[in-house]
Amino acid sequence: MLRKGTSLILMMALLVSVLSAGVTTVPDDNSPTGYTTTFTYTDPDATNVRLVGSFTFYHNNDMHVFARGAAVSSVNDSPDNYVYGPESWAKGVDMRHIADESGSFDMVKEGDTWTVSLQLPCASYLYTYRVSYDNGATEVIVTDPENVPPQNAWSMNPQQRSQFFVPYDAEKQNPWDDWTFLFPIEDESKKGEIVYIEYDRADGSKGPAQVYLPAGYDASRPEPYKTLYISHGSGGFEGDWFHQGNVNNIADRLIADGKVEPFIIVSVENAVFVSSTGGTGFKAIAEDMEDHLIPYIEENFNVVKDASGRAMCGLSRGSQITSYLFLRETQLFDYYAMLSGGSCNLYSLDTDPAVLQSVNVYLGAGFSDQALLRPGEFDVMTQSSTMGFSWLLDDLGVDYNGKGSINIVPGAHDWFVWPQLVLDYFTNYLWK
Repeated sequence: MLRKGTSLILMMALLVSVLSAGVTTVPDDNSPTGYTTTFTYTDPDATNVRLVGSFTFYHNNDMHVFARGAAVSSVNDSPDNYVYGPESWAKGVDMRHIADESGSFDMVKEGDTWTVSLQLPCASYLYTYRVSYDNGATEVIVTDPENVPPQNAWSMNPQQRSQFFVPYDAEKQNPWDDWTFLFPIEDESKKGEIVYIEYDRADGSKGPAQVYLPAGYDASRPEPYKTLYISHGSGGFEGDWFHQGNVNNIADRLIADGKVEPFIIVSVENAVFVSSTGGTGFKAIAEDMEDHLIPYIEENFNVVKDASGRAMCGLSRGSQITSYLFLRETQLFDYYAMLSGGSCNLYSLDTDPAVLQSVNVYLGAGFSDQALLRPGEFDVMTQSSTMGFSWLLDDLGVDYNGKGSINIVPGAHDWFVWPQLVLDYFTNYLWK
């Protein structure tokens, strides 16, 4: 829910006749952020169109509302009352991004074209159109046909949300509004490549994955590259980390700045194991990685072929997959990063704590992240939280983040939190 007055920011900044199709961001001296973004969608049969995307914020003064993911909830109050639209953004006001799809704006029709304009601060944004053909009785989700996300031809799971970037204006925006760390690097020669692969799984099916190769990747380099395997969360797929999380852009910039060595990223697809195996699918995922995906990568790319050159990272359900591998198959990787979650109940008393203590572990979550700490006592929900998992590591004498404390960043359980954590992880912990 947005505060009343949201409609005040919806403006027809340009005439329909001169608007570019899709999404256009232009400098605007009259915009408080320095930029205005206009969305244009053409559909003569639509009776109503809404823009839905990651266009909401929370105020740091309201941090108590979202503390540890345990938001206020009562008859007279709700977290929705503390979520704001772009019209509330202002320089000097500490507002942070929250939620991927909570911003909804009615578009205005001119002829066959629907438009709306927003004044947004710097960030990478995701959006879709919600189109109705019966005066709002039903809606269909439509990907912007003029800004189609990159797709993996071997995957049955296309990206649905389109993406765009709003630049940073240092004079008009706040220091914390600078998200250029996840923008595409300007120097094309320093930009890595994303390749799509498919490998044979145990059941004879093909497994899709996406592989990031750093700029200047050399298949014959005497020193093989280290590899980060990275997992999406529930409802996600192998393209999420690159398209929604911009992890390739983050790596490009850090490698170019010499803050991390050139390395390979393999974004995996794990959703199939839940539907096909039932339960969590964690055991099947571990077997697939060890027996099929990792051997494929090691056969086809110039990579280190032992745990010293392998890392595993995941968000949300992907963090639980990562914690399964950490607790049950520790020997596969020397580096583990669990973002927004973990699974304490996967620990087996047969596991030697000394083995767990021998690898590099990273934990992180958002301040208002539902996975940081679930409400209530140490129950099954708490055991899947980041803080709950940190307590298990404390009991086992396992250090994490090099200092025994979780990295907590502004935001919730969304694509504004995970890139911040990856930036910190790549810069300060990965391969260190």
